[in-house]
Amino acid sequence: MRDYKLQCSKGYVSVMLIAFSVFTLWVYYSLLDLSVARLIKYSAYMMLGYLILYAGQRVSIKQLLKFSSSAYILVTCLLVMVLFSDPVNGSHRWIDLVFFKMQPSEFMKLVLPLAICSIYKNNYNKKFLDLLAIALLLLPVMLVLIEPDLGSALFLLFEGVFCIFLMSNIKKLIIACVVLLVIVTPLVYMSLKPYQLMRILLYMNKENVPFEYAFQLMQSIASIVSGGVWGLGKGVISHVNMQFLSDHETDFIFSILAQYLGFIKTTLYITLVFSVFWCSNFIACSCKNKMYKVIRKTYVFSMCMAVMINVGMNMALMPVVGLSFPLLSYGGSNYVVVMAMYAIILQQSNEDMSCNKGVKGVCDD
Repeated sequence: MRDYKLQCSKGYVSVMLIAFSVFTLWVYYSLLDLSVARLIKYSAYMMLGYLILYAGQRVSIKQLLKFSSSAYILVTCLLVMVLFSDPVNGSHRWIDLVFFKMQPSEFMKLVLPLAICSIYKNNYNKKFLDLLAIALLLLPVMLVLIEPDLGSALFLLFEGVFCIFLMSNIKKLIIACVVLLVIVTPLVYMSLKPYQLMRILLYMNKENVPFEYAFQLMQSIASIVSGGVWGLGKGVISHVNMQFLSDHETDFIFSILAQYLGFIKTTLYITLVFSVFWCSNFIACSCKNKMYKVIRKTYVFSMCMAVMINVGMNMALMPVVGLSFPLLSYGGSNYVVVMAMYAIILQQSNEDMSCNKGVKGVCDD
């Protein structure tokens, strides 16, 4: 019976990934009026993403763990290289590859859980294991903070802590979290730009923040509220809000969608998104190998966190940070990374259903 539920869950997730991608294309074409060139470009991202989804399911996690250290070093080098790239809107986040602008911080979200778990696999009984994992976590976090990209840095921090939490015991975790808090807090504060400080102040006290810093958030809230129960339709969105609301293709695309769909249909869309997360988590929990389960659950947690933060900042429930809505926001790096995460979640080999008795703590009791 469990195998039947597992296959149904994998089928549901696969079908919904296609449905979300088609829906996103419709949003870009109908609501955002993107040019044909940009639609073709995003379609190419989709083709690459589904190629990774198909090919990734045929590569076991055991094989991925063998190359996790090399992948971590490569992406870390890219994070260093991006600091010397041409700034876009005051930050160094993308490497221009002519046909594709790559964002290394997105790829670190994919590589980091694999790198952390590979440490526990090879050195599970060694001392200071959690500190070693924290060192692996802090390096990319600091590099992303320098870009500066506070949202992605905090995202990597939470993702890494969650992974360490699942692999470690409670005592070690408490010590590790205290050390991490002591190290990260001053680094985060010193790296904040004035506009980032204003975003935090805006979240804490909206009335005493200068209008130019609150304008973007005010437009987002206005878009969502004006959608009402059933939505306003394309015409109003195209001529009223999108000329005032910047980043409506990426960070604030949810507010445009909510205005068009309205409360009921937007709630249905979010429910479908979280139903995919629930099924993905069920797939992850069905794995008997603890390490493989941790990697999959970390990816599910990451995507779930990205959706909650994106929706929360659009509704002023969280500070404004630059985080994309998975499979909805425009961007090639994020789309490819999300599809790679789903490839690892959906792929399941015989190794997943058996325990590695040679590694302490890897198998569930």
